[in-house]
Amino acid sequence: MDTVYRDFEKDITLATKAKSDVFLQMLGEKMAKYSKDVIDNNSKVIARVNAIRLVARLAEAGIDETADLLIEEANKNDQFEAVKYYALKGLRGLIAAASQPKSTVFTSSKGKEREAKAIQVLVAMVERKPPIPEALTPEEMNGFRKVRLQAIEALAAYRKPALLDEKGAIKLPVALSLLEVLKKEGMTPEPRVEEQVAAAVGLARMRAKGMPAYQADYAASQFAPFVVEFASRYQDKVNGGRDAKEPWKYYAARLIEAYDEFRTENTVSKDLIAVIDQCLTVLNGIEENQQVNPGELKQWLGEHLLRRRPRFSRACPMSRRRMPRLTERPMTRPKPPSLPSRKRNDA
Repeated sequence: MDTVYRDFEKDITLATKAKSDVFLQMLGEKMAKYSKDVIDNNSKVIARVNAIRLVARLAEAGIDETADLLIEEANKNDQFEAVKYYALKGLRGLIAAASQPKSTVFTSSKGKEREAKAIQVLVAMVERKPPIPEALTPEEMNGFRKVRLQAIEALAAYRKPALLDEKGAIKLPVALSLLEVLKKEGMTPEPRVEEQVAAAVGLARMRAKGMPAYQADYAASQFAPFVVEFASRYQDKVNGGRDAKEPWKYYAARLIEAYDEFRTENTVSKDLIAVIDQCLTVLNGIEENQQVNPGELKQWLGEHLLRRRPRFSRACPMSRRRMPRLTERPMTRPKPPSLPSRKRNDA
């Protein structure tokens, strides 16, 4: 099957370079239709995974006809986690393609409906919790996190603080979901550092134009505590701790690029620019594999950020308590899908 997939990937790459949009659209419609038949009528995990994997590759090429199947499979309570993983990976590719300049993905009226459904499913997947966390093995917990990571990366690729309805009112606060990952609030199991990095990158790359209720200063103020934690875990790795195998230089490079973009694209206070600069100094040291002192950064923050804590309007979309004030009616959030129950053999 790997050979078939590699050949399929080459064909999609060639068709994309040749700008064969009509062919890709027709292929996407047919692949989604017949892959759905396989997934619905075949109980074998490998068959379902192979089918959704091909559809996900088409989605990464920006074929939004694949969205309906990906949304459906990601949202099924009784679907295998491996199938959900590739469904979310495909949605991540679609949303990333839609965020590119002059993209035609999700631009039609039907496409906008698909995009809204996709964002709702992604938020639900980020907030999803195992029904019985203590029943999962450490390996199963990490598998759960890997699936959740795809949803986080997809929301980060959306680059909009919130999903808006037809009237321009906030329907679902995307930035809030990413902030909860960054701060590890209400998350079960607790996010790994790669999930926090993805959330931090997503928050830093938010495009706030046209959404005055979004408070970029508030997002910036949350970067610093995370960088202190990030630097502390990196230093623990340097000293031979539990995080020794994490790709810290790669994480730091992602954060540096995102925070540099934040400084360029947003107008924030001089105090918060100074905070970001201090964070970048630490992250540059980590990227260069140097020793860093998170205690010094924490002390500096205590002397500067806490004394000059920015005041935020009551419309700050980062607060659950304040969020309903942005709309005429209370905000509703999709119910997170649950994991299928597992039957254990007690014998």
